[in-house]
Amino acid sequence: GGCQVYVRLRPIFEKEVQQGEFEVVSVREDLGEVVVHNCLFQADLARMYVNHVGFCFPHVFGSSAANPEVYKECGAPLVAHVVGGQLGTLFMFGQTGSGKTFTMSSIIELAARDLFGSGEDAAVTLRCFEVAGRKCFDLLPRHRAELKLLDDQCGRTNLIGAQEA
Repeated sequence: GGCQVYVRLRPIFEKEVQQGEFEVVSVREDLGEVVVHNCLFQADLARMYVNHVGFCFPHVFGSSAANPEVYKECGAPLVAHVVGGQLGTLFMFGQTGSGKTFTMSSIIELAARDLFGSGEDAAVTLRCFEVAGRKCFDLLPRHRAELKLLDDQCGRTNLIGAQEA
């Protein structure tokens, strides 16, 4: 139950290495820690140093983590929750190019296998949307449609106008 936060580090692409880029984040999976390596200047503005800042999470995945491993930890428990009749939400957050679509596509495929692979009848309602800045877009129709997020009298946020599949 409740909200769980996981972090997955996208591997650096060969093209990025060829352009002289390097990783500025590392993962310590055994400790559930993400470490950001920030290059800064000393007060004299001549000498550089690297500041390391760690952030802890319930579970982190390094760049070599396979999609089934991520699904087993993040998606499978959510699917089990939903099959039990509860509501489930999976939320991806990150900058452009950080691997959200890659990860979400794999989780959707593996979740569909678990939901429909048993041979039993299952009814599933799905809404897919993107939150971009102050706007929200429906991802199911061929042409992205802007949606409205409105709070009701009980303080719950409702997604208005989204297609369901």
